[in-house]
Amino acid sequence: MPDWSYRTLFQPVLFAMSDIRSRDWALRAMRGLSRMPLGKQLIQTMGHMTPAKEISQRIGGLDLASPVVITGELDPRRLGVEPLSLFGAGLLDLGIVTQEPIWGKIERDDDKKGLLLSHPWVNTGKSALLSSLEDLGPVSTPLMVRLGHHPSADEAGISDERINLIRELAPYCSFFVLDETDGRKWGQTEWKEHMTAVTDECRRLNKPLSVSVLPDSRLLEWEEDWSSEVDAIVFSDGIHTSEGYRIGDPDAKQRVLAAVHRWKNRYPDCPVFASAAVHEPADAMMCLKAGADLVMVNAGLVFSGPGLVKRINEAVIDDWFAGDEMNREENQSRTGEAAWICGMLMGVGLILIGAAAWWVASTHVILPYDEAITGMSRQEIHAVNNRLLAFMAHDRITLSGTMISLGILYIMLSLYGLRKGSHWSKRIMILSCVIGFASLFYFLGHGYLDPLHALLSAVLFPLFWLMIQFGLTSFQPDRSRNRYNTRSWQRSLWGQLSFVCLGAGFSVAGIVISVIGMTVVFVPEDLVFMDTSAHALGEVNDRLLPLIAHDRAGFGGTLLATGIVFLLLSLWGIREGERWVWWAFFLGGIPGFVGGIGVHIQVGYMDHFHLTPAYLAFLLYVAGLILTFPYLMNRSK
Repeated sequence: MPDWSYRTLFQPVLFAMSDIRSRDWALRAMRGLSRMPLGKQLIQTMGHMTPAKEISQRIGGLDLASPVVITGELDPRRLGVEPLSLFGAGLLDLGIVTQEPIWGKIERDDDKKGLLLSHPWVNTGKSALLSSLEDLGPVSTPLMVRLGHHPSADEAGISDERINLIRELAPYCSFFVLDETDGRKWGQTEWKEHMTAVTDECRRLNKPLSVSVLPDSRLLEWEEDWSSEVDAIVFSDGIHTSEGYRIGDPDAKQRVLAAVHRWKNRYPDCPVFASAAVHEPADAMMCLKAGADLVMVNAGLVFSGPGLVKRINEAVIDDWFAGDEMNREENQSRTGEAAWICGMLMGVGLILIGAAAWWVASTHVILPYDEAITGMSRQEIHAVNNRLLAFMAHDRITLSGTMISLGILYIMLSLYGLRKGSHWSKRIMILSCVIGFASLFYFLGHGYLDPLHALLSAVLFPLFWLMIQFGLTSFQPDRSRNRYNTRSWQRSLWGQLSFVCLGAGFSVAGIVISVIGMTVVFVPEDLVFMDTSAHALGEVNDRLLPLIAHDRAGFGGTLLATGIVFLLLSLWGIREGERWVWWAFFLGGIPGFVGGIGVHIQVGYMDHFHLTPAYLAFLLYVAGLILTFPYLMNRSK
């Protein structure tokens, strides 16, 4: 559930359900997808959430991919551990665990945009956690667990329970946290003895240990006694209220930030985790600037969307580059001149060939080699059916417009993507080009190898090969200036949804048209327009159908290649202030729509059922442009 689908489609439905039902449904759905063949790859492709190596952390001997931790209150039954591990977090918190379950509720607090727990340590108990861990598939993100205890246990019982939990969970978990947010009144001596016992067990098992406290915890009065024994400290944004225990509450933010700042000043070498009602990247940046090493996200994923982790990671890398001139220079040196120039030349070639083909289709319609392959002149073809040339012109102008659109997209991806070291721009170009070149072999389905198509491929393929050979070996990490959940960001998600649907629609249409072109050639509306049948045309000349079919199949392949660019650019490229992405959509769509819809008007092929997909595509195109304009064109930070 990327933000563009979660915030627009799923969140309203989920928020209309009960909290338990909506949470379980969403997590089960994500787990089911992640366990399907290629499911994890699909999640990673859709979200593109792998963090940049520049923001990795090393804490407690663990290498963490990013400074973000997803907390366990979001998934108390551990249904979504596998998909959540793909969201780009450095640590995945499994939540509180106690020997026996502590039953209660975890509900949304829509007013405060937090989560309300009936008890700070609501959990299903150790046995349920072990069962879910044993059923867990491969997870690359390190797992953290917070250790609670029976609420009425004495000090000796608490130590025994936590030590047993550590021993049983050590094979699965990389990081342990003593959670002290329940408000228990420790004595200084008892706390010191408890810390020593638990610390010794973690050291024996070579597991890092932390303590989670509220900013006003009494334990902080004795911090000098135990701060050196932990690998990190966690400051929680929890608040005890008459209704229960609320986390993700903005009212706790300043207290957490103040506690982080004070602790880091006193113990600069001790890593700090900050949970401070993180609902947008700006909240996370405030925590990091206060001195936190890791930022914990809880209710923010529910209210802002699953893409919050990615947005934080990209904001962190944006600050990392912006604050270091050397990094900017290194980034600018990562250009593969041959790669982007070859990519741009491919785009120019497509535009020139497409424009020439459009001119031919608007005038003579067919070329000399078309006449040679059929053995019929233009006049003879027209005599077969007085609408046949108009129909062929409609196919060829549509193909030409799509080629020009694809060429424009290649130029934009090369000039603003490859030239600046964008790894996903290279992936889009390669995948689209492979599909485009593969469409040359569509002649196997219709028996007609178009010399112009073959020449175009022969000219462009060396440029494609050079683009791969001399492309970048290191890439610029994805970065974003987005910091806030602004109205323009929220509207852009609807625009992104429009572009995703448009790209997916183009791709599906390209596949369908390709198959039709290599098999039945016509759809019923085509034959109604020409007032004939495929059999009748074949009876006149057995080369007419292959001639028409090769245009249709070629258009299908080109449309598929264009659809892939639209789809992946909308999935991976929409970030605040990326003006070139908006211009790529705008300029890249015009020739295709002008050719595809305009030629139907020109030749009089106005069957509305036939044109409905084109009308819907145009509406999605316009909606995407309007809704993403303020967000993509915003240069302010």
